[in-house]
Amino acid sequence: DNNSHAVIAYAPTIWINEVGEIADKKSGFVDTSGKNKVSRFTLSLLTDQHPIYGLIRMTALKKTRISVPVFISSALILAELSLIGTFVVVPNTVWFRRENRWIESRSERMVRYGQILFKTERKMILPHCLIPWYYLKVIWVSKVTFLVKLKLFFACFNLFIKYSNSMYGDIVDLFNSFRLK
Repeated sequence: DNNSHAVIAYAPTIWINEVGEIADKKSGFVDTSGKNKVSRFTLSLLTDQHPIYGLIRMTALKKTRISVPVFISSALILAELSLIGTFVVVPNTVWFRRENRWIESRSERMVRYGQILFKTERKMILPHCLIPWYYLKVIWVSKVTFLVKLKLFFACFNLFIKYSNSMYGDIVDLFNSFRLK
């Protein structure tokens, strides 16, 4: 409430296992106070999506395309919010997140994501390869100057590095689906 530039306030994540013990798993978090729009957007690309579980200003959330039924929709909302304001890590707080899933294969994870997004079993085609496209759409519809949009487009090259293994997996999955038919 005291920071009018903040659109999200959230706590650092501590992972716990099924019995409540602290797990040996880390999550990144970033306080973007004092950063410009390009820096905030770039940080939203490179860090995890845990701020989505924080407190979000309703006025900022209403400015986003909240219900986008695509792979990584929460990351896209965070990207849009990063162009509106800052993400603030609340000191002396913590969020405990339980690791409650088994180790799943890539194909199991893709099925789970498809069921979450579409409520039915639906195969996603090249979901990771589409991620840069989704971010480019966020930039295109944003209310920023042309120069800032240009800088944001260049920031998206980080996505190819971040998701290169997953994009490769998408292509392998696509070829395997044709080979099996």
